Amino acid sequence: MGNTVRITTDNKVSVIDITPFDRDGWYEAIGCGCDIIERVHTQIMFDLFKMPLLMIVDEEFYSRGQLSNSAASQLYCKSFPYNTIRGNVIFAVPDGEDMLPLSEED
Repeated sequence: MGNTVRITTDNKVSVIDITPFDRDGWYEAIGCGCDIIERVHTQIMFDLFKMPLLMIVDEEFYSRGQLSNSAASQLYCKSFPYNTIRGNVIFAVPDGEDMLPLSEED
């Protein structure tokens, strides 16, 4: 199973299964026509979750006119409110150049 957490633009947090846990699954989970992703990691997320964690976002969220995601934006950069994340986001655990789903413990 490829369980992960998704935060939507209306701030709904849910655990979803992405199987297989690959680019096509990530694109579908993010939605809104996503076909290019960006991996985001911040000290804020590391401090909060006590582990390395990646937020996967739509690389072209501005050009797609997606809504702001206030919860994801807070995880991205609380210090600079003008740095907003738009669109739905999902999370993964970094493993070198790869990304893995969250474990049951996570």
